[in-house]
Amino acid sequence: WQMALSLVEASLAEDSTTSVTTFNIAISVCESSGKLELAIRLLRRMQEVGLKPDVYSYNAVLSACQDAEDWQMGLAIFEEM
Repeated sequence: WQMALSLVEASLAEDSTTSVTTFNIAISVCESSGKLELAIRLLRRMQEVGLKPDVYSYNAVLSACQDAEDWQMGLAIFEEM
């Protein structure tokens, strides 16, 4: 998950070619590593840089919420979809 985060940050620092796919990969890695807070931060960062999260973005974050048994956060994320 650390390498995925580094790649997103490096991509953002280089130029504006960071894509939704780049973020989705990083969010998915965070989800599979049990890093709910980081997955949510990446989702928010994606929105901050002007990218619109897609179904894969939200699915990965919702899966992270499920894994962390954080149904309240999952509901909040679901409602913003």
